[in-house]
Amino acid sequence: MRDYNHDTFVTNSGYAPGFLARARLKQKQAMEQMFEVELSTLRDRISELERENDKLRASIRESLISSPAAKSAEELNIALENITDRIPVSEIIRRVSEKHGVSVQEIKGPRRERHVVEARFKALALAYDLRPDLSLVQIGREFGGRDHTTVLKALRRMGRKLPKSS
Repeated sequence: MRDYNHDTFVTNSGYAPGFLARARLKQKQAMEQMFEVELSTLRDRISELERENDKLRASIRESLISSPAAKSAEELNIALENITDRIPVSEIIRRVSEKHGVSVQEIKGPRRERHVVEARFKALALAYDLRPDLSLVQIGREFGGRDHTTVLKALRRMGRKLPKSS
């Protein structure tokens, strides 16, 4: 076994070669982990605030819809247009699923039992009514990638006035 002189392995700074590089690497990794944790915390908080914002906007819409002041469909549409953000289709689906006792997955899924189709068609018609900014194709995509003709069928079945084709 060969004897090494400690002095030959010490640099001018007093540390062994590679020690400072390893220390800097560990410090960098620790900082990156700290930033990742902070970033994750901030993302969670943003998501939480967005959910609270959606709930608040939905409750405002509900109060407008159930308000005795909103007597005609025209007044209701004017009131809804004054709200800059629209209710998310996912929120419409969630509420209909709760009311009808079916899951969101069932509404978006392929099941064709009568109670599921009924809930799905009601949600499709509500999405069409509450989201005039979305096309039939976009609404269909929100419901598990359904075709626009499925949205048309739901509107017919729910007695809605159908859009005029151009």
